[in-house]
Amino acid sequence: MVRHGQALVELDSRVERAQLAALHAQLGLARVSAGRARALFKDNAVPKAQLDSAESALQSATGNAAALQAQIDRKIVRAPFDGRLGIRLVNLGQYLNPGTAITDLQSTEANYVDFALPQQQLKQIGVGMVVRINEGLPGRAPKPRSRPSIRHWTQ
Repeated sequence: MVRHGQALVELDSRVERAQLAALHAQLGLARVSAGRARALFKDNAVPKAQLDSAESALQSATGNAAALQAQIDRKIVRAPFDGRLGIRLVNLGQYLNPGTAITDLQSTEANYVDFALPQQQLKQIGVGMVVRINEGLPGRAPKPRSRPSIRHWTQ
């Protein structure tokens, strides 16, 4: 069982994480420098060009860190919704191409059931009606499930 947003597969991002740590250090220095330049500019101790340079360095460091974090996030495949995972279809250490199937993910929220019903009983069902789904084999008890209801009905 997985939750929405939970990491399913993460590609190796050790190099990017090390680079991000270095960028965070640069970002901290840029924040301190920009803060000092603002304080000195208020006292007319530094020219506007020096303040602009410090602010630009801060924006650049912030952008670089955000770009690298986005690269790291792209290397993580997350569950798009709550559900139940199937058997994995990839091996540890395997290189993945775009579009490679990793596993099956089945939603536990909705159950779509295709069933046949005699036309004489068609009047007996409707939208919002509670239904029971029996997935068990003959002679076996069905798996326990939540109680789905009919949400949409078309003829």
